[in-house]
Amino acid sequence: MHRPETSEYDPYYEKYISLVTENDLLSAIEAQPSELRSLFDGMDEARGTYAYADGKWTLKEVLGHLIDGERMFAYRIFRISRGDKTPIEGFEQDG
Repeated sequence: MHRPETSEYDPYYEKYISLVTENDLLSAIEAQPSELRSLFDGMDEARGTYAYADGKWTLKEVLGHLIDGERMFAYRIFRISRGDKTPIEGFEQDG
């Protein structure tokens, strides 16, 4: 799997896509679960409730947001792969 052309995604996502430095995107995606796990392995429970400032997300909330986002994108990929033509609703992180 190679980097998508700019015509294949909404311009909003360019800031995220540009952060991926690997050329083999499938390998990068496959490596993410173990990389994320290594960040949290050995972290004590109290660290999960840490936020760098009042009103900012804790580490647990960030992890929950990542999980929610992965779930939403997996659902969208599933619908697209099945040829579902129903418009896909937006994803509001605070909704």
